[in-house]
Formats: sequence, structure tokens, C-alpha cells
Amino acid sequence: MRTKHQARKLARQLTEAGVPSVDLHGNLSQPARDRNLAAFSAGTARVLVATDIAARGVHVDDIELVVHVDPPAEHKAYLHRSGRTARAGNVGDVVTVVLPEQRRDHAALMRRAGINVRPQQVTAHDEPVTKLVGEVAAYQAPAPTPKAAPQAHNGYSAPRRRQPSSGGHRRPRPVNSR
Repeated sequence: MRTKHQARKLARQLTEAGVPSVDLHGNLSQPARDRNLAAFSAGTARVLVATDIAARGVHVDDIELVVHVDPPAEHKAYLHRSGRTARAGNVGDVVTVVLPEQRRDHAALMRRAGINVRPQQVTAHDEPVTKLVGEVAAYQAPAPTPKAAPQAHNGYSAPRRRQPSSGGHRRPRPVNSR
């Protein structure tokens, strides 16, 4: 994905749909990154949704499938993402999801990357998809999320008052526009 918001959202949506997933982006702490990568490497998370920047320098063995849900804007990022399947002489598949309004940009991206492909229009249950990823797996319920602690005052908290600074309250000075 291109942004942390998209990565976080897609990982959550996949998990809620029964596909255990984790995200990897620049706003995660190092312990959270390590935890998510360990879950993906161990197979407890079946999908790692990563941003281009966060995925750089990350090494995970035996990646068999890379799906570009949000095609990158530059061909180097496309090649970098796709290259996750070709580490240490391994092979894998790369799929790019392209919306009709993205076709022209995607064709230009493929030319710049030196890749010659014939796009296919498919749905989730079409034969090329089933051949690539196998039959649809049984639903796996997401792990329960911890409940937030109850707030005081029945969820209401009074507005906080600003404390005046030592110089008292300052008023904005008018700006002269000459």
C-alpha cells in the first residue's frame, strides 16, 4: 500500500473477514514492527499489509504471493514490492489489482519497469484466481479485542481550562497589509 492509513485499514478489514493479517508502516514502534513480522513469519498472520517505505529492508523467507492492492506510482517501488517473491532463487506470483480508471497509469508503469503482461479481468471466484490462491479457506474468527476501561463520570469529562502563562493572556496583534 502507499499509506499507513490504507495499510492499517486493509489489515483490519482482512482480519475482520477471517483472514488473520498484520500491518507494517512507519508509525509502528519497533516492538510492534517486530511482533507483526514475527506473526507473519510464523504464519499466525496469513497476510502482511505493508507500505512501500516500511517494507524496505525487511526480509521474510518464502513469500509466494505479492498482491499490489494499491499500485505504486513509480516503477522502482513496483519492482521492489514484486521482488519479495524472488529472494534466494525462489519464485512466486505477483498480482496487481487495477481499477478501470488506473489502467492507463498501470500500463505506463509496466512499460517503465520493463514488464510485458496481458491484464485479465477477473472476480474473486474466477479460475485464474482459484488456481493462484487455492480454494477459499474456512472463516477464522478474529481474536477478541480488549475492551476499553470505563471512563469516569459516565463517559463525560469536563473541558479542561487553560492555565494562563506567566505573561498573562496574549491577544493576537493585527497585521498591517500595505
